[in-house]
Amino acid sequence: MSLHGLARMNKVLLVFVFALVVVECAEVGDVSFKGMQFTITCPYDSSDIAWSRGPADGRTLTTEYNETNKGEYKCSSANTEGITEHYYFYVQGKVCENCYELDGSVLIGLIGMDLLVTGGILILIYNCTRRKSASGPSTAPASRRPVRSSAPSVPDRDYEQLSHATRDRDTYAVPGVNRTG
Repeated sequence: MSLHGLARMNKVLLVFVFALVVVECAEVGDVSFKGMQFTITCPYDSSDIAWSRGPADGRTLTTEYNETNKGEYKCSSANTEGITEHYYFYVQGKVCENCYELDGSVLIGLIGMDLLVTGGILILIYNCTRRKSASGPSTAPASRRPVRSSAPSVPDRDYEQLSHATRDRDTYAVPGVNRTG
């Protein structure tokens, strides 16, 4: 790499580091809603902060939220050089008396716990049913029918023909009456 390319890379790196320092030093205000109230926090650490609307105590302004007090708010403070700096907020939101704010990490935690509990129940049911079936015979029963030979087979007693003398004569026992399908 040439000296010219190295100098250019150093300049780019210097600009990148400067941008990171500026971003880290930037002051950020905050607006938070809780129940029917909202709180605005001014990013300045000065003791002489002035608010454009509403009564405030130092860095924070807390008030009930309704249609009349939504909109733009401004906090002002003099910096170390005596120059007045302004920080602007725009407040608009939906509030209700019995609402709860649900954080994204809480929601992901609830879903994860639900999956773990469901998986645990599935494993428990699988293990319980596996134990019951394992206590039975492990091999398949041997076939009662002998190997087919050239001699005629003896009729199996499990499948003998129905006798007309012992057959039930009820309405639904007669073939062809009230059949479905």
